[in-house]
Amino acid sequence: MRKPMVFSSFVLALLVTAVACGAAEVPVGHEDAVDTRFTESLAARADRPLTEFVGRDWDLVHVFPLETATKESVEAEVGTPLDLPDYYLGKGGTLLVFKSGGEVVRALEVHSITLGPGTFDRDAHVDYDERDEYLHLLDR
Repeated sequence: MRKPMVFSSFVLALLVTAVACGAAEVPVGHEDAVDTRFTESLAARADRPLTEFVGRDWDLVHVFPLETATKESVEAEVGTPLDLPDYYLGKGGTLLVFKSGGEVVRALEVHSITLGPGTFDRDAHVDYDERDEYLHLLDR
């Protein structure tokens, strides 16, 4: 009878460890409303503050094109484990990782547009560029 109890304790310990490790990762979400705002801005050829797209609960954003983002490189740059696939091979779009006070507060995939990589503060603007007819994120 002791062997099943030891085995059960071992399985329980593994399960608790797995849950604890998984909880440390920041979830990565997707919001249709954010995608819609980017699509509408592109169609209107409009320049807008990034905060109009994603809200104001952050002071710094790290931007990664999905097609070149890897879990390892993103986590190394932001300094926090994220619930990401290892690679986004062949996927267009953008990963936005928001920080407030140095801590990651939100991570978001945007599928409707691919923005160039960089780190921006809350004053960043999404600008329409007539030369390439596309949106770019710029510091203001």
